[in-house]
Amino acid sequence: AFTVYDYSRPGGIRTPAPAAMRIPLILELPGKPALKDENGNPVKASLINVEKLEENSYAAELTFVADMKGREKHHYTLDIIDELSGRSGATAPASGDLRLSNGKVSIDLSSRGLITPGSNGSCKMLDPFITYKTKKKPVRYGAEEFIVEKIYNEYLDGLQRAKLKAEIPFDTPEGEFTVKVEYVFSVYDDLPYIIVDVDVDRKSVV
Repeated sequence: AFTVYDYSRPGGIRTPAPAAMRIPLILELPGKPALKDENGNPVKASLINVEKLEENSYAAELTFVADMKGREKHHYTLDIIDELSGRSGATAPASGDLRLSNGKVSIDLSSRGLITPGSNGSCKMLDPFITYKTKKKPVRYGAEEFIVEKIYNEYLDGLQRAKLKAEIPFDTPEGEFTVKVEYVFSVYDDLPYIIVDVDVDRKSVV
């Protein structure tokens, strides 16, 4: 069991506003989260970012949407059922373009990057790049191709997630380096916006 508090200042927001909750967990085995509120009502919840730590130990995050207002607290109970141990591989390339949509917001992920529908066709929204300067003028290096991946070792209810990956190689006097960029997009059924987790890592390929 756990409690979620809203620590907004007194006199602040009084109208409940939906927001995504993310609770870190340590589990013996990951699986489907069975979440209930203080009245025993089931709450749509997902288990994401599952990572094996040691034998019989996993890190993960519990995520769900809660309506909170200033100085309010909600109590929840959690059980883990339907273990995920039979699922192999955390991610795998998608067979083509992938759309995430909840009726309020939508995005299309493709090898060209993040594409959103527009009145005049699709428009590119994501353009990661590196600007590197030596003794000459700055040079801009961009990602030429993206990889769309589905995430398989998560248990999702009321949530859609997908990963977009890219590499940006660039030259330096010390040799060639590559910046790896990963975006994980989360579209909740009950939220009118998209949440994005970004991870950037640099490695030498000399």
